[in-house]
Amino acid sequence: MSELSQDQLLNLVNSKQIAPGSDRVRALTQRIVSDLFHTIDEMDVTPDEFWAAVDWLGRLGSSGQLGLITAGLGFDRLLDIRATMPITSPAIGTMNAAMKPTTASVLVRTGATGEVMARW
Repeated sequence: MSELSQDQLLNLVNSKQIAPGSDRVRALTQRIVSDLFHTIDEMDVTPDEFWAAVDWLGRLGSSGQLGLITAGLGFDRLLDIRATMPITSPAIGTMNAAMKPTTASVLVRTGATGEVMARW
């Protein structure tokens, strides 16, 4: 295989589809991989640093403690905050996100552009 640039490698990784799957999961995975590529580049992460982080995550996962790191880094709290943010729909007005229907998306008009986007 010929040498690839960072952008070519990222594009290859993000465009490879091994099996059919959820477009949403694919988009989330592409974002996480892209952000990690950029972090490695911008922070000049060394191979030793990278593999130490992989080892640490592996040990957390194998001991069933991965949930502890999500709490420690605030990820679960961010999800809680987002779940209670008020959202606005032209059809129903403003409501707390915790009250929104789980089976249907809600249209939200953004303030600056007036663009309508779906949230669920």
